[in-house]
Amino acid sequence: MKEKICEVHKIVRKPMKIPIRYGLFEVDAELNEARQILFPYAFTFVSGGCEIQDDEEPTEFVCEECRKDEAGWRALTK
Repeated sequence: MKEKICEVHKIVRKPMKIPIRYGLFEVDAELNEARQILFPYAFTFVSGGCEIQDDEEPTEFVCEECRKDEAGWRALTK
């Protein structure tokens, strides 16, 4: 299998189970823009919609540096 590389941080992304969050979320345009450019592979959660399902957590290829950058960005924008 070909390694999945983070284009931002140039490191190998690792497969991880991602928690599903249910409900209606407020759209944060600034966060969405930052996520696309600065930390596209953070995958802190997956939206499951409004109806709770008995779904298994999906697996995504996560960049650990993207996760750190998202946490730092959130801390700076509080």
